[in-house]
Amino acid sequence: MSQSPVEEALRQSEALFRLIVESAQEYAIFSADLRGRVTSWNVGAGRCFGYSEEEILGVPMSVIFTPEDVAEGRPEGEMRVALTTGRAQDMRWHVRKGGLRFWADGYLMPLRNDGGEAIGFVKIVRDRTAERKAEAEAHASHEQFRLMIESASDYVIFTTDLQNRITTWNTGAQRVLGYDEREAVGQDARIIFTPEDRAQGKPEEEIEVALIDGRAENERWHVRRDGSRFWGSGMMMLLKDDQGETTGFVKIFRDMTAQKIADAQRDQLLRVVETERGQLQEVFQNSPSFMVVLRGPDHV
Repeated sequence: MSQSPVEEALRQSEALFRLIVESAQEYAIFSADLRGRVTSWNVGAGRCFGYSEEEILGVPMSVIFTPEDVAEGRPEGEMRVALTTGRAQDMRWHVRKGGLRFWADGYLMPLRNDGGEAIGFVKIVRDRTAERKAEAEAHASHEQFRLMIESASDYVIFTTDLQNRITTWNTGAQRVLGYDEREAVGQDARIIFTPEDRAQGKPEEEIEVALIDGRAENERWHVRRDGSRFWGSGMMMLLKDDQGETTGFVKIFRDMTAQKIADAQRDQLLRVVETERGQLQEVFQNSPSFMVVLRGPDHV
């Protein structure tokens, strides 16, 4: 018995849909009846959950939920939400065959007949474990870096964006410069430069050197919140994102005022010693008695 054009078109449409579903191996796509029992299972679902189609057909889809979620009635709750709102979205731990857990996001949507009556569900799930792990590692790395910076209270460490606006501010910066984090973040980083250096374009020059060479070292006078000055020694380096694009700068330096004063005092003392030595040498060279002493008793 030949099929009508409508039936043939429907058959072709269903075949195309199955082909698309089976080709989407990165996604677990399966359907379930109104009681939540699996009625179809694509290759992606088999790869993701570990069950073959023969094993899973007729099994409640709650098998992919964790025992905790099953105990809390999440599979049934998800179906109720999908029927009420048109879809239920989730991001949670799921369970593979054998009990291994993985992190996934997914959607559950109702399947309806031509009359609009719900006849089942379709669920689409994607394994996001790798992304979640990467995010967790990045967060842990960021937190470790933050704690390391915060513990470096002897060093001024802060970051800026490409417009040289302060974006982070460690405890060392607060201790040395006098601004707390709320006061500093969002400010132009030129606030720590002396008026003379600002007038001469030293902050912009430092940025240009960092952009060209990757870092800019400097030793100069800086200004605290109360206007007092101190001698800082450090560097500015580039901040880059995962694609290698420059997103800002990090500035690290240390208050070296005490060392600067000690060096100045030492230099002054050396100059005094050199001066006095020169004067003594001149006196000795022009003194007859000094010559007698040098020549000894045989020549008296």
